[in-house]
Amino acid sequence: MERHRFEWTRRSAPPCDIRGRVILGGALPVDGRMPLAAYLDWVAVAAGSEGAVYLPHRRETARQRDAVARIPGVEVRVTGLPLEITLAGAADVDVLTLSSSAQTTLPLVLGERAAIRSAADGRAGEPA
Repeated sequence: MERHRFEWTRRSAPPCDIRGRVILGGALPVDGRMPLAAYLDWVAVAAGSEGAVYLPHRRETARQRDAVARIPGVEVRVTGLPLEITLAGAADVDVLTLSSSAQTTLPLVLGERAAIRSAADGRAGEPA
């Protein structure tokens, strides 16, 4: 079985100014699978003292995005594009996420230019 490597996506990607820590937004609070307060705690811990760029999930509510934007050191960026396209031109990013399909697609798009870590596998921290 041959895996898709997203070569065209990487080749055609515009330059991306996102560097360092990136937090992928999630719809867990929207879906009722995680309390918003616990989600915000996770985002704050994931951002750490370095801060982070936060890419909201397409189904996040304005209330959730606004709450995330109030976390010190977190810059919310709404691009209107799938995160694989948004990050295709990025280099040197440390991507943190809760359970997400992006754990499958982003490593293929970014290759060695990024680390993708998930709370689900214990490498991205858990909510406080």
